[in-house]
Amino acid sequence: MEKLDNQALTRFERLWKIEGDKLLRANIIPSAVKDGEIYPVDYCISAIARLIQQPHGAEVVCGIRNALSELFEAADTQFIYPDESLHVSLLGCTQRKNTNVFEHAQINKIKHICIKEIEKKEPAEIILRGIGIVGNQIFIQGFPQNRNWEELRVSLGEELVNSGEFPILYEDKSPVHMNIIRIVDAAPHVLASLHRAVSRLRDVELGTIKHVVWIDKMECRQPCSGDLIQWIT
Repeated sequence: MEKLDNQALTRFERLWKIEGDKLLRANIIPSAVKDGEIYPVDYCISAIARLIQQPHGAEVVCGIRNALSELFEAADTQFIYPDESLHVSLLGCTQRKNTNVFEHAQINKIKHICIKEIEKKEPAEIILRGIGIVGNQIFIQGFPQNRNWEELRVSLGEELVNSGEFPILYEDKSPVHMNIIRIVDAAPHVLASLHRAVSRLRDVELGTIKHVVWIDKMECRQPCSGDLIQWIT
């Protein structure tokens, strides 16, 4: 467990050194907004765990809102993810595309594969601790307490490939993050305020969750190196 924590901490610190410096220098390309929503969008099918639907998830969400009040105040001109959108992504099971139309046969096939693989593993326990940034997204850092999450990503990706799908795969299967804010206002004084707030929250404790992962259709907000998603309800 300590080894996993140290690996995650090293990864997040390395990322903060690079991306935090960009935030400090106001070197951030903001997301575009159209009619109050992030634009453009594209779509994929993903296996996810929505925080509000996890055991004690509502309490964790409430704790996050309270603990990060300073950050959300500094981000009052940004796009803040609503409670029902807070989640972690296990795997993007398809590549992203510019339509939300998927064949029912494909959805059912992917759902069957996900359920089969998920049932082989115990839920992944993840500690939520500290705030980070990558590109124009601010996120909560996740620290897995076992390798179930990482191993499930590997096995699920392999099974999807074997079935003819093209999942979104990354070399490092262990990172966990939860997006909370998208930067849409990149005014230097605004970004300076955000940097101060994030800097003070690098180690804030935000709760522990055990995930039950399920399948859903996702709206991916602007392709990038992470899973930037907002729920289709």
